[in-house]
Amino acid sequence: MEALTHEPRIIRHFGKIKAVRANAIWVLDVSREYSSFGTMIADWPVEHIVDLWTLMKKQGTQLGGQSASRFLRMVGKDSFLLTDDVVNVLKAEGVVDKLPTSKRDLQKVQEAFNQWHAESGRPLAEISRIISFTADSHSL
Repeated sequence: MEALTHEPRIIRHFGKIKAVRANAIWVLDVSREYSSFGTMIADWPVEHIVDLWTLMKKQGTQLGGQSASRFLRMVGKDSFLLTDDVVNVLKAEGVVDKLPTSKRDLQKVQEAFNQWHAESGRPLAEISRIISFTADSHSL
């Protein structure tokens, strides 16, 4: 694995290289429990997507911060992203007062997205994109 730290075609961060192996083992473990990793992700209710982020952060490796939500978006799972623009709108709307990282703040964000989802019928990913475009219109 150390030789991979010199491979120019990949990210040469040793912790991230080691995470690939650790996450492969985790995916196999989840697959035994749910019949497949994809099934677990597909069946996870979007109304509790931040709980899936938390699970991925705790059980996976190098999946904290934006990694879990971006991975889910990449594999087609409806998920919102907490980009700077989205967080600025959430702050302007009084949902949170800082970058949401605590369980309590993430739950507030989840509740806001659930409400917008119920009102609009739009997927979380689309809502996330829409509100990111409105960041400039909010007095931040």
